[in-house]
Amino acid sequence: MSYNQLLNKTLEVVRKLSASDGMGGFTDGTDEEWISVKGRISPASAQTQTMYQALGVRVTHTVYLQAGVPVAEGNQLRYGTRYLLVKGIKDPDESGHHLELQCEEVR
Repeated sequence: MSYNQLLNKTLEVVRKLSASDGMGGFTDGTDEEWISVKGRISPASAQTQTMYQALGVRVTHTVYLQAGVPVAEGNQLRYGTRYLLVKGIKDPDESGHHLELQCEEVR
């Protein structure tokens, strides 16, 4: 089985767009930009939850995406009616193969 076959969910990466404040700066806009990507959602392991909890960050899920997906901390992933807030991103073996996102489910 190839890695791509494990990416069995269609997710939407949702990013808030910044708007000019008219004074040379930017404010958080209310408009959203989103793209559809294939991914896999798993509950975060106890080890991952404990590690992030020690840093004061709540993590409930790990999401796996192909490398190269334009995603950043603070973006949301939408899966149906569920929203996951991206708290951390890593390329586990630094080979550019895939990304592991540490996320918190938000309601």
